[in-house]
Amino acid sequence: MVVVYGVNNKWSDYVLVSIKSLVTNNDVSKIYLLVEDFIDTSMFSSIDIEQIRYVDALSTYINSTNKNTFFSEACMVRLLLPKLLKEDKVLWLDSDTIVDGSIEGLWNIDLSNYYVAGYPDSGMDSYSGYSREGESLDLYINSGVLLMNLSLIRECSVDDEMFRLINSYEYLYPDQDVINVSCRDKIYPISIIYNYFDFNRNIDNIVIYHWAAQDKSNWVYDLPFGDKWIKYKEMLYE
Repeated sequence: MVVVYGVNNKWSDYVLVSIKSLVTNNDVSKIYLLVEDFIDTSMFSSIDIEQIRYVDALSTYINSTNKNTFFSEACMVRLLLPKLLKEDKVLWLDSDTIVDGSIEGLWNIDLSNYYVAGYPDSGMDSYSGYSREGESLDLYINSGVLLMNLSLIRECSVDDEMFRLINSYEYLYPDQDVINVSCRDKIYPISIIYNYFDFNRNIDNIVIYHWAAQDKSNWVYDLPFGDKWIKYKEMLYE
């Protein structure tokens, strides 16, 4: 199981807690951290896993008008994973996630004929890009939990198409829009238990909690299921 996070100084503490939740409940062979800032990587030494690898994301930023939007350049760097990493398959996790159980079922999804797998974004009825009006997608997924078939993406030059799109058009949700457009017709829909972000729905057996689109001004303590994050934070100091 190979997992990837993006990390900067603002979110490093949260990535650390997410990783703790991940390795507590799963056998992970390798974790890549795409480092945006000059952060102190020694903080991750508390995680009992030898295979944490750091990738300098500062030199891989995409020269795009989209980097001036609300979303950081670090968000868009996931589009370059097929070029950055020599892996066949990876699982991308956003920093605002907690893995509260086994994700073997997610990791073992057969992606032979799919570029990516993700959960449909309940807040998006259709494609959100506002500079390419007329595009319509039957399936639009949230990119915060994203299983990626890097081998097939490279083989079919989808990575080149991602790069072209992000540098050619302005998007409302840059990386997410580009992933959905470039991978259309080869997206595998996963269960909500692996990307639970619609907290208005009562769901059993949740594995991955994702605080997407939540107001994080009082992050964790005032948010739904904040006790999940606190649980793994405290485990770091046991």
